[in-house]
Amino acid sequence: MRIARTLGEVPPAPDGRILAIGNFDGVHRGHRAIVGAAVARAREMGIECAVLTFHPHPVTVLRPDHPHDMLTTFEDKADQFRLLGVDRVICLNFDPAFAAQTPHRFAKAVLAPLAAREIYVGANYKFGVNQSGHVDTLEELGRTHGFAVHPQTTYTLDGERVSSSRTRAALKAGDVARAAELLGRPYAVKGLVVAGAARGRGLGYPTANLELPEELVPADGVYAARVAVWDAIGPDAAPSAPKPAIVYIGTRPTFDGTGRLIEVHLLDETLNLYGHRIRVDFVERVRGEMGFAGPDALTAQIARDVARARQVLAREAGMGAA
Repeated sequence: MRIARTLGEVPPAPDGRILAIGNFDGVHRGHRAIVGAAVARAREMGIECAVLTFHPHPVTVLRPDHPHDMLTTFEDKADQFRLLGVDRVICLNFDPAFAAQTPHRFAKAVLAPLAAREIYVGANYKFGVNQSGHVDTLEELGRTHGFAVHPQTTYTLDGERVSSSRTRAALKAGDVARAAELLGRPYAVKGLVVAGAARGRGLGYPTANLELPEELVPADGVYAARVAVWDAIGPDAAPSAPKPAIVYIGTRPTFDGTGRLIEVHLLDETLNLYGHRIRVDFVERVRGEMGFAGPDALTAQIARDVARARQVLAREAGMGAA
C-alpha cells in the first residue's frame, strides 16, 4: 500500500480509480463497510482503490476551541486500510484554506485530478465550506466531472448508528468491550515505555509505564489486555505476538495521586520493555479506580485483579478458538 500526503505525489491513473472519502477516525464498522465496498468494486473492475482522508481532523480546524479526542493516529488508520485491501491512501492537509473550498472547487481541484471513476461515502457525507455539500451535491458534481457516487447505508448495531462519537462515549465510560463491538476489533493505543517510580516492582507486580499516547485513553481503572512490542512506525510495521497483561490507568490515589499514567503488567513473563514502543489492546474493564489504605491492601486487590484478568482473557481466547 502506498501513501501520499499531497496530490502531487499521486500518479496518473489512465483507467481511473475507485475512491472512498472520509475522516474515518477509529475505522469502525461503519467506516469498514464503506472502504470494504470500495475495495470490492475496485477488484471487480481491476483498478486501484484509494482512500482520501484528511489531517488534522477537520473539527480541530473548524472548531478549535472544542476538545476532540482522536481514536486513531494516521499511522493506525493507514494500517487498518492496508488490512482492508486498500492500494493507496491520500492524506491531505486540512487547514482553513482547504476548509474554505466550495463543493465545486473541491471537486475540480481534488477529485478530478485523482481520476475518480466511482466514489464511496457515508450516507450523511458533508463537504465544502460550512459543510454546504451533501451526497446529492456530490452526485451532481459527478455528472460534470465524470464520476459515479455510491452512498453507503448507515451501519447500525443494536438498532443504533455506529459512529466515532458513540465509540468515544463507550471508552470514556470504561466500556472497552462495547468499543470493540463498535470498532470490529479491540480498541488499542500505542506509546513509548518510559521510566517510572518502580512501585509495582516493590509490590511484586513489575510494570512498564507507558507514555500517554495521542489517542483517547479509556476511563481510569484496571483492564484485561493484550500487549505487543511495536517499535517500528508505519503501516507495514509488524508487532510481536500479543502477550496477556493487566493495565492500570489512573493517578495512583493510594500514593501521590498526581499525574495520569498507564501501567502495564505482563501476566506470564517478565520483559524489559523500557525504551520500546508497545501496543495495548484493551479487552475488558476489570474495575474502576479505587483508593486503598496502604500498600498491603493495594497488593491484595491487585492479586484479585490479576485473577479476574486471567479469567477474562481465557474466556476471550476460548471464544476466538470456537
